[in-house]
Amino acid sequence: HPSVESIAKCFENPNQPLNETTHAPIEAYRNVKINLLVQDFNKLNLMELYEREERLTEFINLLSVTRDKNIANISSMHAPMDEDVPSSFPPRLVNLRSPQGIQEQVHVANQHMVYGLYCSIPEP
Repeated sequence: HPSVESIAKCFENPNQPLNETTHAPIEAYRNVKINLLVQDFNKLNLMELYEREERLTEFINLLSVTRDKNIANISSMHAPMDEDVPSSFPPRLVNLRSPQGIQEQVHVANQHMVYGLYCSIPEP
């Protein structure tokens, strides 16, 4: 407990801090303990930030993989890449312009995949 003299000094000069030697070791210990707690708190916050960054990176990678799989599924639905897979598109008739300007219909026998698009190759 503070002494009567120190309390009297507080009333005489309120702007001057208490300067008692009996409380100095306790005050020093309290300051050290507060500084250690602040450091632990800051380390904890950094660790949480690192963990969140790792989880965010994993989530972004998962989104990227999922997006790539969705794109591959959509592409495979529209355009099978393997010749063993039957085409979902029937053979078509297309108009070809001859050099003379005559339009004639040609039966398309084969459809091939080139860069994700179907290319029709007319029969000779």
